Amino acid sequence: MRHLNTFVTAVVLLTAAACSSDSVTDNRTILGLELTLTPTSDTLYLGGPQGVGSTATVAASATAQGSPISLPGHVFETTDSSIVTIASARAEDSVATVTARSVGTTTVTVRVNQTRASATIVVLPYVKSVTVTASAAQVLVGDTIRLTGKVFGWSGDSLAGQPITFTSSSPAATVTIPPATGTATATTATRANVVFTAPGTATITARSGAATATVVLTALKREFIGVGANGFSTGADASCGLLPLGRVYCFGNAALSKVVTDTSCFNDKGITASAAGPRIKCALVPLEFPDRLQLTALSVGDSVACGLNAAGRAYCWGDDKYGQMGNGGAKGDTTLVAKTVTGPLNLALTFSQVVAGGAHACGLNPTGLAYCWGKDSSYQLGGGDGRIINSTTPIPVSGGASYKALALGRGHTCALRTDGVAVCWGDNRDGQLGRGTSGDSSDVPAPIAGVTFTQISARGNTTCGVTAQGSAFCWGANESGQAGSPASLFVNAPTQVSGSGYTAVSVGGVDTIPNLKIRVSHTCALSNGNAVCWGANNYGQLGRGSVGAPSSAPLAVTGGLSFTAISAGSRTTCAVNADGAYCWGSAILGAMGNEIQALTVASPQKTAAPR
Repeated sequence: MRHLNTFVTAVVLLTAAACSSDSVTDNRTILGLELTLTPTSDTLYLGGPQGVGSTATVAASATAQGSPISLPGHVFETTDSSIVTIASARAEDSVATVTARSVGTTTVTVRVNQTRASATIVVLPYVKSVTVTASAAQVLVGDTIRLTGKVFGWSGDSLAGQPITFTSSSPAATVTIPPATGTATATTATRANVVFTAPGTATITARSGAATATVVLTALKREFIGVGANGFSTGADASCGLLPLGRVYCFGNAALSKVVTDTSCFNDKGITASAAGPRIKCALVPLEFPDRLQLTALSVGDSVACGLNAAGRAYCWGDDKYGQMGNGGAKGDTTLVAKTVTGPLNLALTFSQVVAGGAHACGLNPTGLAYCWGKDSSYQLGGGDGRIINSTTPIPVSGGASYKALALGRGHTCALRTDGVAVCWGDNRDGQLGRGTSGDSSDVPAPIAGVTFTQISARGNTTCGVTAQGSAFCWGANESGQAGSPASLFVNAPTQVSGSGYTAVSVGGVDTIPNLKIRVSHTCALSNGNAVCWGANNYGQLGRGSVGAPSSAPLAVTGGLSFTAISAGSRTTCAVNADGAYCWGSAILGAMGNEIQALTVASPQKTAAPR
């Protein structure tokens, strides 16, 4: 007796009518029927080299109660035949070919009566190439780089809206999609943002279809850098310094730094027994200057600060009471925005150096001629005509000499000729012109005899310089020993400071102790890469670890740090090395740049990271 060819335990065939809501593909109902369609998703492309849509193969299979069976009567369908077409060689074949017809997404289904299995088919334009551009190739850590990707088809036409996937080669460079084009964590769009969390280089790959494009990005350390004497400058309770890429960051007294985070900082000027001092604006941490000027050098004085860019354009900001903006505008036109220093007819001048003083500023043009502007109370502008006239625009210094460096005090100005001879003009009441006399001011630059210099600095009523042999000389006011000689009213000729190996010197501004009306000042220098200071120490500005009596002899700054640049302010000193900026002395108005104010700190403390 023949056995019936049936699935006795796995499949039971029942003769029944198909559900009236579906077209009949098989007049039998198979219990436990399950269909599978592979792949479950695929991507096709349209408009390729042949100008037609690409194809894919889908394969159907069936099981009944867990056991494989031959595929019963079935059909292949699509929810949108305008996007893809489906064809098989014979109706009974379990394999069908799907061909792209238009861009879109559809579902391909294999069906036996009501039982279905589906696959998602996405049809995209054929991508021939991808491009990716970045808003900047170099940035600072924490900056956002904007990426823009474009996709092109075979005919060179732009495929607008075609998604792009962005990936980074470095974990330090995070790629996100702006919310306007996707979620914050998505990685497919035509735009993306990259933020570095650490210095380094990353290759960003943009991919669409099989096409890719890359862009290499670099992030630099977000710290102050030591660019000689012109890369970091400390003035009256405020400092500004350069970060990589010419970015300017400032902190301290907002009247000079022009950056503000706190509006009720306490100043100790005018303190009485019943008052805590006036409240003014300040920044307790380094903040970026409002305009990205991309400067190569800067100088912070007592009431004005100036900077220079790579093209030789000079900018000034701060108080404009005496025209120290140098832009020819109305005096008193103080603003958060730096002003371009201009000459006659409002033409921008070109400089190779610009330096800020007490209430005036000066610059050298590319041939070394000196120009000054601002306050002229003691002939510090050097006009040479015997008249004291403040100027809102640069005027040429008399004599027409060629100089290589400038140094500005409160009421006097000095410069280095190309042969290293120092010449000075302006106020001479404390012998700060170095001529061996004190008293009358001078409107005419005059050389200082007997010594030549490679670098010069002036603040307040004191001037110092460094020689090619590594010696330091100072002259002028010396009430606190800031000229490196035993304390006296003044030293009217260059006098050597003890020590050797000097490479840079920085004279601090004048500070007046509240209520006592005592004038004090200090000077700091680099000696064999180490910081040394002398003069007043009432705020710990000598950095020797204690607050107290002044010293006319250079004292090593504690901490054993080496520096590449140093700048003495009115009562704070800052210096820069490879790790960034360090400050010591007064923290009034946030002058330390490390989130504190009102304290005195007598040893180097690192500033907060620029934000």
